[in-house]
Amino acid sequence: MVLQDDKALLTAIQAADATRIKEALPDLQAKANDLEGKAQEIVSRSAAGTPIHDAATTYVTAVQKWHEGFALIGDEAQQDRMQTLFLEGDELRKQAIAQFDASVATKK
Repeated sequence: MVLQDDKALLTAIQAADATRIKEALPDLQAKANDLEGKAQEIVSRSAAGTPIHDAATTYVTAVQKWHEGFALIGDEAQQDRMQTLFLEGDELRKQAIAQFDASVATKK
C-alpha cells in the first residue's frame, strides 16, 4: 500500500521536469498527502518502539520534508533550502526503508 503510493509519487516527481513543476505541484502535493496519511496510519496502529512504528515514523518525517520543499517551489531566494529539504526527505526515506528491511522484512 505505502510502497505503491511511494512509487507513484516518485514517478510523478520525475515526470515533472523543471519547466512543468509548478503545474504538477497540486498533483505532487495530493500524492504526498495520501502517502503521509497512510504512513501515519501505520504509526497510529503500531506499538511505539516497534520496528514498524519506527520505520513509519521516519517515513512520515521524510514526507513532511518533501512538503516543506514543495512549499518553496517558485521562490527563487529559497532554492538552496528547497533542495536541502528534498535531499533530507530522500535520506529519511532511505533510512525508513532500511529500518523496515533490517527489522521486519522476511529474510530469504
